[in-house]
Amino acid sequence: MVDGEICRWLAHSSSKSSHLFYSKPKSMNDLEAMKTRQIVTEKRKLGIFSLHAWIKHCDCLLHPSYRLDIRKWLVRKADKHVVDARK
Repeated sequence: MVDGEICRWLAHSSSKSSHLFYSKPKSMNDLEAMKTRQIVTEKRKLGIFSLHAWIKHCDCLLHPSYRLDIRKWLVRKADKHVVDARK
């Protein structure tokens, strides 16, 4: 998995700037300027991997939390309503 630090290292950008726009958080608040800013197309694929890593990480934490009430990995039919209610 590729996280944000690796993306910034590969894109040669600082830790406070976006590796897609090379802009700082203060300039990202200016929405009119962000509409005209060009995305660095070579770095776009790094952003997808970073987002995918965050989604998979949250997914790995979320799915076991559904089973906290039953304390079992395998959900049987008798426990299915408990897991569905927690979702």
